[in-house]
Amino acid sequence: PPRAAAPPSKLRWSLALGGAFETAVAPTPPIGVTAGIDAFSERSGWWTPNLRASLLVTTTATEHVTGGDGKFRLIAGHLGTCPWRIPLGESLRLLPCAAVEAGSLRAEGGGAAQNLRSTTMPWLAAALAARALLRLGGPMALEAGVEGKLLARHDTFVFRPESLLVYKVLLVSLNVGLALVFSF
Repeated sequence: PPRAAAPPSKLRWSLALGGAFETAVAPTPPIGVTAGIDAFSERSGWWTPNLRASLLVTTTATEHVTGGDGKFRLIAGHLGTCPWRIPLGESLRLLPCAAVEAGSLRAEGGGAAQNLRSTTMPWLAAALAARALLRLGGPMALEAGVEGKLLARHDTFVFRPESLLVYKVLLVSLNVGLALVFSF
């Protein structure tokens, strides 16, 4: 007999809300809040196209150095895809991902610093990530992720006129996060 056609895939949506640490923001990485929306194809098998748009906003990290304090904060938008869902058990999936990110790293002087001012560095990055998705029951899931990023810029922040180093942004950044995901 002829093979039955596979049922058409269904477009699904999910919302994710969580927290993350972004290492290149400051010498002591601040915690951030993440919020995102996913569109994904509901299919059986490994190939499950996915697209996520999200936002990361960190708290302010304050670095105390000779001559004053440096304060750093990141706001970045993130667009990524995770085309495969690799099953690791009944309710656990591994999602390899790729993404781009754009935003702004804001730095400002404080404390004993003289001639206080603020400046920003464009935050542009390409990333590879791995996310683990654990279904909790019903539409809820817990997601843990780690993401390595290569930054297009990595500025140096100093206090003037002495050129006292406050922080040199790293070329690479690591993002580690945890989120609660609600699918509908």
